[in-house]
Amino acid sequence: MTSCGHRLGLAVKVANQEALAGRFPDLAWIITGNADVNHHMNAINDRLGFRVVERCLEAEKAI
Repeated sequence: MTSCGHRLGLAVKVANQEALAGRFPDLAWIITGNADVNHHMNAINDRLGFRVVERCLEAEKAI
């Protein structure tokens, strides 16, 4: 994977936050989530001030 991102993830996340704030002015918090291995979105979440409050583990086994 190359590092030639276009900041689309950041732009979409910010647009969604702005839309939520416009529609729900009393909004106090937002829950978001993605995989631990998604370093790019984790960095965006960090940059926007989100913090980890819970980790969920999923497991899969072929039968």
